Amino acid sequence: MAYASKTVASSLVFLILAGMASLGACAQSPATTSPTDAATPPSTSDEEAQPSDPEEGATEPEEGATEPEEGEPNSDSGQTGGSLTGRSVFFAHMSVGENIVHGIEAIDPSIDIMWCDDAGTPGLTECTLGYNGDPLQKLTEFEAMMDADGNRSQIAFMKFCYSDFQPEISPDAVFDTYVATFNELEKRYPNVTFIHVTAPLSAAEVSWTNDLQDTFNTKLRAQYGSLVFDLADLESAGTSGTPTLSLDGVSPAMAEEFSEDGGHLNAAGSYAIAEKLLDFLRQVPLKS
Repeated sequence: MAYASKTVASSLVFLILAGMASLGACAQSPATTSPTDAATPPSTSDEEAQPSDPEEGATEPEEGATEPEEGEPNSDSGQTGGSLTGRSVFFAHMSVGENIVHGIEAIDPSIDIMWCDDAGTPGLTECTLGYNGDPLQKLTEFEAMMDADGNRSQIAFMKFCYSDFQPEISPDAVFDTYVATFNELEKRYPNVTFIHVTAPLSAAEVSWTNDLQDTFNTKLRAQYGSLVFDLADLESAGTSGTPTLSLDGVSPAMAEEFSEDGGHLNAAGSYAIAEKLLDFLRQVPLKS
């Protein structure tokens, strides 16, 4: 009897311990949850409603594009600033400019992309510029940015947006104010190399102002020559090299293959134009 009681007691202890172990294992098992969707980049709200702003973040080149491995600078790197070879660049822009910056990041992740108050550091410093639809205000703001931070950079430039050109704003008046502003800045900051960018275009099917941009751009090319980065020409030529025309059959328009929404650059356009801009920035003569 004593032996039987011992056996029963031992069995009960074993069952109790096994049950406790089972409960402990369940308590430690992680709950099964659905994976969170990838974060969607914020949409760019700084272009006007037509064409609608796309959500930013589509920055990878399309299949077939040549791109350095992640984290590996281009072959002509080797200094702080990545493939800008140690140059400090100040760039004031809105969302089309942001498309181009995303392209630069995809081409060479070793380039330091910084914000306004880091101007003068090797790499690319960017600032958001003014309000779309008011090009004269953008010129005033760019001048203030140069006084505050941009004057420490070796190269500085700003870029208008396609929506800055409206029928009620004369492109000739915009150009005259642009030249006066940059004349003053060149006197004030003789050690800064100022470059100039043609105003971007919109696609033929949505364009209503490409003729205005073209008027401004023609004057800009004539005024500044080799210091002009011809964004409009690159947008119009696409990969074929043949200019795309607006519905009037005269004014250039953005090539469909580079268009995200009729006004902004898609991944292919961002990458292609960023490559050209990097080449331009590496070759432009410096004053300091």
